[in-house]
Amino acid sequence: MVLRLQLLALGMIASLAPMRAQTVGLSGQVWLGVSGASDSAPNRAGYGEFVGFIPTLSVMGRRGWLARLDAELALQASVTLDGFLGAGAAGIDTTFKPYRLWVRYAAEKFDLRLGLQKLAFGPGRLPIRPLAWFDTFDLRDPTGQTGGVTTLRARLFPSSGLTLWGWINAGHDLADPSPGGRAEMSFGLGELALSYHYRQTTDRDYASRPLLSPLANEERFALDLRVDGLVGLWGELAIINSRGGKEKGVSGKGTMTMIGGDYTLDLGPGLYVMVEHLWGKFSISEPELDRDLAISLSWALASYPLGLTDQVMGIVGYDWESGQAFGFAQWQRTFDAVSLHVILTGSPAGGSDLAAGQSQSGAALTSFGVAIQFMMIYNY
Repeated sequence: MVLRLQLLALGMIASLAPMRAQTVGLSGQVWLGVSGASDSAPNRAGYGEFVGFIPTLSVMGRRGWLARLDAELALQASVTLDGFLGAGAAGIDTTFKPYRLWVRYAAEKFDLRLGLQKLAFGPGRLPIRPLAWFDTFDLRDPTGQTGGVTTLRARLFPSSGLTLWGWINAGHDLADPSPGGRAEMSFGLGELALSYHYRQTTDRDYASRPLLSPLANEERFALDLRVDGLVGLWGELAIINSRGGKEKGVSGKGTMTMIGGDYTLDLGPGLYVMVEHLWGKFSISEPELDRDLAISLSWALASYPLGLTDQVMGIVGYDWESGQAFGFAQWQRTFDAVSLHVILTGSPAGGSDLAAGQSQSGAALTSFGVAIQFMMIYNY
């Protein structure tokens, strides 16, 4: 089903012809850098290089009914070299895959988008969010990339204060769709939203990442709230129940709760600070194995501009269950289309949820101990 939907989206992109009836745009992102770590991952050298490229083709109709259509096609290619030019034990690792492949019909109070696309929502900003059901955003990845999901997504705008979402994520075949929806309601100082998703297990799970067990179907309910007053405040609550699926005797339940806030202090150009805390409890039952898990993570971020082109940012995290801490510091210089980054991280040996990276750039966050990374990003 996934391949069929992607081919259908590609065919619809090609149908936006003749050329005189459409506008075509080319954009993309290129990144490259080197990194080194005091305690590398198993069978990896302590340093390496990486380079990647995401070319993007955007097509927009200009006349008649085509004016309501637009589409995007993007591919991701990256190379990671272990050691000097791939001389390490892991050698050269290459990735080439679709990054975006969607077509959209947009009207005044309705839009419909089909294909491989970003599907992200919720006010949380830092890693390991209760509502990170489909995206892989991570503020520690300067490329700003996120994985996509193959889906049919619709949005309705019945009033200025209400937005309704609905989606059907593609499984491996027509028997494994994973539907869901979301209602966002704006009020005075903020926004309240309710979300639901039913994830079916598949042999190749394109529908979404499992939150409990990859062997069971999952039913997810979520509530999130954001209020902007003297300070910004937000929260997310997700309840997950799993049962059935490809393997019998598999079940589980869990809750994830996150609260956060941010404020800009009147220090020089402005010191931005943000904090989030996550609690989670899970009970998972599989054949011959029962597990009870708990997580309690705290994050704090501070960002400060150094003039017009330079900025420094720091993130610290603490895992209250394991007693492990994580640190991240970044200096960034931004030009018109190019940004330079120097990143320093400190991760607990052996890894932790705090250090787990969701980076799509294939660059950092894969080593433990103390690591440093030099990176250049070009957006055009």
